[in-house]
Amino acid sequence: MATITVRNLNDEIKELLRISASKNGHFMEEEARMILQQTLVKKRRAMAWVHACINILLNLAA
Repeated sequence: MATITVRNLNDEIKELLRISASKNGHFMEEEARMILQQTLVKKRRAMAWVHACINILLNLAA
């Protein structure tokens, strides 16, 4: 597993992360890890969907 350090994190973002972690019963580190994972997986799926739609449109136009 890799380790990263986030520098210059806005105080408001840190507080929102703390609150979110508390509500979900997580430590801040775990909450940040989950947010990153969920966000990146959603982005990857969205990009795959966009590529699929483009391919469909290109095939229809051909």
